[in-house]
Amino acid sequence: MNIGNRPTIGINQNESIEIHLFDFNENIYGETLNVDVIRRLEKKKNSKI
Repeated sequence: MNIGNRPTIGINQNESIEIHLFDFNENIYGETLNVDVIRRLEKKKNSKI
């Protein structure tokens, strides 16, 4: 999960929440998704690709 700029899409002025769903193959674009955050894996890293 990423909260802030969308790193996989490119630079976006609006902050958002981006979540990666593994082993999931459904079209849910535009749908509401409830997510429980259990723990943080690592702090945000800034890098230029």
